[in-house]
This record gives sequence, structure tokens and C-alpha cells, in this order.
Amino acid sequence: MTRDKIIYIEDDRILGNLIVQALGDYGFEVDFRTTLNGVQESLASIPPDLLILDIEVNNQNSLDFLPAFRSQYPQLPVIIASSHTNGTEIIRSYDTGANHYIKKPYDITELVFQIRRLLQQPPKQTPAIWAISTYQVDTDKHLLIYPDKKIEKLLPKEFQVLRMLYSNKGQVATRKQLLEEIWGKNLSEESLNNIISQLRKKFRLDERIHISTHPCIGYQLDF
Repeated sequence: MTRDKIIYIEDDRILGNLIVQALGDYGFEVDFRTTLNGVQESLASIPPDLLILDIEVNNQNSLDFLPAFRSQYPQLPVIIASSHTNGTEIIRSYDTGANHYIKKPYDITELVFQIRRLLQQPPKQTPAIWAISTYQVDTDKHLLIYPDKKIEKLLPKEFQVLRMLYSNKGQVATRKQLLEEIWGKNLSEESLNNIISQLRKKFRLDERIHISTHPCIGYQLDF
């Protein structure tokens, strides 16, 4: 039977090794890290079943990273395991996306109980969130969320064009493909040009986002 995989981040090696051994005895596969570096890549390559984070990890704060983890993996259960007793930090943990906060020192049976509880919960039907550099796109409500947290509704064809650019990110989405799949028989070169122009304006707050034109061929989204 496949074992549930956990990424566990704790900069106290002694405590971390004890927890890893204990969780292994309970049947979990644990990827133990003492740094937040490289976690994003690990989540993308082989997503775990659950994530356990300390708040202060060396000189970094995991709560600064958690919103990005949550936006890209909205159904991933997250437990914060920390010695912080400050109510502000506990509230911030939940606000940034934690499912449960457990205070150190904690009993291993309590941790295992919370892990099993979260893993047994049916997945929520959470809409996919695209992270486009510092922007976010709510694909259910077609909302564009700016870096300054301003929210704007994307027009239907704006969203359709952005969806095709995003699904082909780093590659060219041809004008022919865009026009035929979005406009069908009512091809509109001018309308496509206008929407590309509007999307560029909407993403102007982040210089890392580029919608480049390949003359006579199409458009490419990079970020």
C-alpha cells in the first residue's frame, strides 16, 4: 500500500529527526528539510499529501511563503507546528492558508491525529488559481488579482485569450489558433489585437510579465 508522503520543514535537526522517526513508525513517508529553499520546486515535481511547517526557519518566515503554496496547491493540507504563542502569529497562520496550528512542545499522537484528520477530509472543490508572477487569476470567477490586491473582472474573451496564452506559456499561441478557437466563424483580427493590448495594460505592474508579439505568427506569455 502506498504511504502518505509528508514534507516536514523544521530547522531544529534534533527535534526534526525525532519527529521523522516517529512519523515513520506510524507509516508515513517523510521528506525532512531544514530550509525553505527548494520547497516550491519539490511541490511542483512530486506533490506531497501534506505539508508541515515551522514558522521561523533559519532567517526565513514560512508564513511569507505560504500564500504562494496555497494559491498553487489549494487542496494541499498544511499544518503549522511552532512555539509561537502570540495570537497574532496564530491568526496569521490561518489567514495565510494553514489548516491547523499546533503548539510546541506537542505530543506525537496529537500530531498524527491531526495529520490523519486532514488526510481523510474530502477535497474541497476549490477553483484553480493561476499564479502569473505576482498576479493571480481566479479561474472560476474570472478575476484578476493585482499585486496590490486590487481585483478586476476579466471580460469573457479576455479570459479565454489569457487561458490559451497561459496554457502555452513559454511558447507561441498562434493567431490562427486563438481566432479559430475563441471567435470561431466570426473571426475578428481587430478584436484580438485589442484584447492583447488590454491584457498588457492589466499586467503592467510587473515588469517580469511579457506578452510578446511574433509577427505574422502569434503571441507568447512569459513570466
